[in-house]
This record gives sequence, structure tokens and C-alpha cells, in this order.
Amino acid sequence: MTGSLLNRTILLTRPLDQAKRDQVMIEELGGTALILPMIETRALHDSDGQSFIHQLGTFDWVILTSRNAAKYFLDRLTEADTVSELRLCKVGAVGQKTAAFLYDHGIEADFVPSSFKGADFIKEFPADEVKGLNMLYPQGNIARGEIAAAFEKEGATCKVWTLYETFKPDIDTEKLSSITQVDVVTFASPSAVRHFVESAEKAGAPILTRMKEGRCKIASIGPTTSAELFKRGLPVHMEPADYTIKAMIEKIAACME
Repeated sequence: MTGSLLNRTILLTRPLDQAKRDQVMIEELGGTALILPMIETRALHDSDGQSFIHQLGTFDWVILTSRNAAKYFLDRLTEADTVSELRLCKVGAVGQKTAAFLYDHGIEADFVPSSFKGADFIKEFPADEVKGLNMLYPQGNIARGEIAAAFEKEGATCKVWTLYETFKPDIDTEKLSSITQVDVVTFASPSAVRHFVESAEKAGAPILTRMKEGRCKIASIGPTTSAELFKRGLPVHMEPADYTIKAMIEKIAACME
């Protein structure tokens, strides 16, 4: 990684296990990370799950749009001892992080688009014709579903399997209210923005005023998250061209040197 975060304090709002990985990157650049998760995820188990597991070999493609989707999908297959069934279908992964997670678990994605954008996945998808394909989309409860919607319009059969949910954890409002000396607050999802603003307003946290006045910078992972920040009356000072955490942290380091 390039740039420096020496003597800079960065507030991380992602789920705890992910924020801890982000903390390592920040510390490698000389910065200090504060962790205050605004979202968490947990597995969902429903009757459809067993049906999808048993039908896995009938799908032409399994499309995984995030690292979380890949994690919860493989967790379910591992529980059912059916990971080997993936050899019967092709796997598409949105983002290098998703593809890398799969690779670390012995699965090489058949298709990874050039960017994290759903539009690029649709445009670059390698099948000559989508019509007639049977496709499975393991995802979370707030996934946008743009890829499945686009392929359905082209005649594919798209089955959505909601594997996990994103929820608002118990937020330490006392800790939130005590935070004053932070250089940058980071957001990686619209949900994190909503939960942060709601909690900060309820607690009367001074950091929210500092953010609105620009005295504390705000980093957003991408346009969807930035749109939610603008909607809440907050500016965006840093947004990477590549919508990944690594790129966002590098952008912060470059801007704060």
C-alpha cells in the first residue's frame, strides 16, 4: 500500500470482523483505527435453502456478488457436505475480493468482471446468449439484485437465495458521543450511513456536527454509499475509483499526506 496515515485517526464502521482487517491496513500506513460497527451480518436459514442445495447441480451459473455472499454460501455448502457439487456449474464473482475468497477455499471463479460494478458484470458476461440459462444468486437481504433482474429480462431463469441478513447491532452510543479527535470517518454501505446518523442524532454526538461542517473528513466506498451521505446532508471528501476497502484506505492516505 502507498501513502501515509501517520498521526491520523480513522473511524471504521464496518462489521467487527471486517473492521479488524481494515485496522491492520491502517496501522501498516502508520495510522490509528477506531472501530465502531454500524452494521453486522448473520446467517438466515429457511426451507428454500435445502432445496437450492439439492438442486445445485442443475444450475448453469452461480453468481456471487460479494465476499459475504461467498462466505455464507460456502458455509451452507460445507454444512451440507456439498461443496464438490459446485464443479457441476460455473461460478461468477463480482470483485477481486470475492474471487480471492473463493480461491482461498479451493474454488476458482469462471468469470470475474473488470470492475466491481454490476453493469460491467452484465456487459462482460461471457455467455453468447443468456436466454435459457438457469442461474442461482446467493445473496443478502438488502442486495440490489440488478444482475438477476437484467438477465431475467434477457430470458434467463434466476433464482435468488437469501442466505444472510444485514442488521443494526447494539451501538455503543456512549463511545460514539465521546469521539471527537477523528480525522476521517469511513462508510462502506448505505446501511452503515443510516445507522450512524440515526445513532449520532439520538445520542447528540458532537462528531456529527464536525462531519457536517467539514472539520472531520468523510470517505465513501462508492456512489451508492455517497448518495446516502448526500441524502443525510453530509459531504463526501474521498471516494476511490475502485470500489474496494483497500482502494478507499489508499485514497485516504493519499489525500491526508
